[in-house]
Amino acid sequence: MTRVRRGAALLSHALGRGLVAAPAWLLMASAPVAAQRSPSAADRAPVVVASKPFGESYLLCELFAQLLESRGIAVERRPGLGATEVAFGAIRSGDVDVYPEYTGTGLLAVLHDTLPDSLARSARAVYAHVARATAERYGARWLPPLGFENTYAIAVRRSTAARY
Repeated sequence: MTRVRRGAALLSHALGRGLVAAPAWLLMASAPVAAQRSPSAADRAPVVVASKPFGESYLLCELFAQLLESRGIAVERRPGLGATEVAFGAIRSGDVDVYPEYTGTGLLAVLHDTLPDSLARSARAVYAHVARATAERYGARWLPPLGFENTYAIAVRRSTAARY
């Protein structure tokens, strides 16, 4: 079995309110979102930010929600919504606007795709394929990767590491 590099990204519904979430994440470092919003933006329904039911997903949900709120955007939180099938189903139905997901999970569990070994080992290639295929098949958008990946590791003392 090929190990698929899995980076974390936010998956956002590409229709309606979901686009409000994308600029907030993309513009975080370069410009205040409030300056980019139309005057009627304050009257919009809240952006629904969800997570899957595990620690890292809860944390990313809360961070994204607080980021949006710091830019004056109303947020509704739905932490621990459910597994990938539930969370992605909520994206497709429009019940949720954004949730954090791994690109490897998007590739295997959402798209049910595989990639050749040469591409599956590249986080960039996996992201590019998943982003394109998800948009084409489901009209949902992957936001840029968050800059870390889900890698298993074990912490041990130096003396133990030196022995093995």
